Amino acid sequence: MECSRAVPNLYGYNRAIVACAQYSSWPLALDVLSQLTSRHILPDVISYSSFISACGVANRWEEALSAIAMMTRAQVTPNEFTCSGAIRCCERAPTWQLALHILWSMNGLALDPDVVCLTSAIKACENAEQWTAALVLVEHMRVCSVSPNEFTCSSLVSACERASKRRSAVSVFQTMVDAHVDVDLVACSATITACARITQWALALSLFSSMAKSSIVANEYTYNGAADACEKGCQWQPTMELLELLNSKAMGRIAELAQE
Repeated sequence: MECSRAVPNLYGYNRAIVACAQYSSWPLALDVLSQLTSRHILPDVISYSSFISACGVANRWEEALSAIAMMTRAQVTPNEFTCSGAIRCCERAPTWQLALHILWSMNGLALDPDVVCLTSAIKACENAEQWTAALVLVEHMRVCSVSPNEFTCSSLVSACERASKRRSAVSVFQTMVDAHVDVDLVACSATITACARITQWALALSLFSSMAKSSIVANEYTYNGAADACEKGCQWQPTMELLELLNSKAMGRIAELAQE
């Protein structure tokens, strides 16, 4: 556009920032955002939110918080996408308190947190092994009539399991299944591992069998958890059957590679 002397407008810059966010290129997104100021074009909530989204993909929480500060100085009001992007930035960093702060600050902005915001905050609690805070957030979802999804379930179960709260992990998983929430491989594997730790081998095997019915393909962690549960329950025969399944799966993969 510059070569053809066409002057980009705010919409054009925003689309460029969105493209950078989709390809996890936060430095380029920052460069485009900076060009707005040099061209005396005022960034809007889409500009900032898209940049924060780019930071979220790259786990650049410091830059995301700086962008929120810039919005405050520019008197640009954040929206749901701004907050969800900022919370996502705090998922893998040791900043779970910041994730919760951003989440609760949405009330002051008259914004209702959706399942994406709440699940991202639960994910931050999971990585910090803050299982009680994760349970509080799930209860908040229930009060606000926000339906959890499979990512909510996996993060919550993993939070309990990683904090060695195995019975809570199993209980949460069963509650989610009873509520007809879809579960994924992460939630199933974490629950099976939790069952092994509390010597619930029958429940572990039952869950392992139900995964096939739900078209969830087990991985090595799932097999390890199920075998561990059988070992602790002194169940040698199911352990042998698991090994046979794993060997069969490995041979099938080898055959696929040979054909490739």
